[in-house]
Amino acid sequence: MVGLFYFLAIDKSYAMKQRFLTDLIDKAQRAGEITIQQEPVRLAAVLMVTLAELAAAVKGFSNTESIRHVLDDVLSSWV
Repeated sequence: MVGLFYFLAIDKSYAMKQRFLTDLIDKAQRAGEITIQQEPVRLAAVLMVTLAELAAAVKGFSNTESIRHVLDDVLSSWV
């Protein structure tokens, strides 16, 4: 039963973060700061997965400089 509550809490936290990012991306697209024309909810999901993968790479002791370059590439591909 504790596992279910933990899962629901994580799910709620993810949903809140995705809504927040979706709103930010939508505003940035309207302002012309993000030129890629994808649905904001899809871009938010891609960003969240990318950040999670990079966090895992950092925890796995990957080279921080190479991770910085990957993140720069991902973010610059949106502009």
